[in-house]
Order: sequence, then C-alpha cells, then structure tokens
Amino acid sequence: GPQAVEILILVLAFKLRFPRHVHFLRGNHENREINERPKDLGGGFLQECLEKYGEQVYEKFQGIFATLPLFAVVQDKVFVVHAGLFRTPEVTLDDLRQLPSWKQHYPMFNGRGDQHHSTWSPHQAILFDAQWGDPHPMEGFRPSRRGPGLLDF
Repeated sequence: GPQAVEILILVLAFKLRFPRHVHFLRGNHENREINERPKDLGGGFLQECLEKYGEQVYEKFQGIFATLPLFAVVQDKVFVVHAGLFRTPEVTLDDLRQLPSWKQHYPMFNGRGDQHHSTWSPHQAILFDAQWGDPHPMEGFRPSRRGPGLLDF
C-alpha cells in the first residue's frame, strides 16, 4: 500500500523493542523481483522507497529481507509459513532445514506462461511454494488462476 515503508519501519521498531515477541517470515513480497514490479502488478515497494527515501534505504531493506527465514516452528508443534502447503506432500522439516540456502532465489512467476514448474529442482519448488501458495475452500490442490506454476491448496 501507499505507506508500506512506514509500516515496515514501525514493525522493525517493534522487533527492536520486543525482539523475543516479534518475528518475521519471508514471503513473495520480500523478494526484489516483486518489490520492483509496478504497483498495478502487485509491487510498488521500490517506487515508494525511491520517491520517499532513496535507493540506499531500498537496498538496506533488501538486505533485511534476504535474512528472513522461510518458515518457523513454534514449540515443536506449529509450522508457520507465508504461503502454504507444498506440491510434493513428502516434504519434511528436515528437507526444509537442508535447503542449500533460504536466501536462495526461487523461480519467478512472470505471468507470461514461458516457464514451467516441471523444470524446477525440488529445492526451487519448495522455495516457490513456501512463498506463493494460496488457500481455497476445497480439499487438495488445484491450478491457481494467478498463472502457470502456481497452485491453490
């Protein structure tokens, strides 16, 4: 939204003040490719940063985003992730912990249909699903209306 930078700064301030109580996870909007999209394509963060604070602030935020984990486990009982379930049901916590790097780039959805999830490595599919899945009211997976490679769960 139009105050995304100020909201992020406020939440970061809460994290500094209450470090044991405020936690961040990385989702699709914490990736440079989404930040640099125009507002009408789900982005706008770069534009807002440049207009209000400049490129140096934008790059600092990108550095923060790159450190965010993809998932968390609360008290060994609750799995928390930005998006949703994985297209491969056998994904385990050990698989997630063994990803080469949660900072790794994931395959980008560009909406043009010129990529296909069958070419992704298992790690790329996990990274993508952790940041892009959408819930739907039915049981199981279905192709998303948002484009190729995306699944609703």
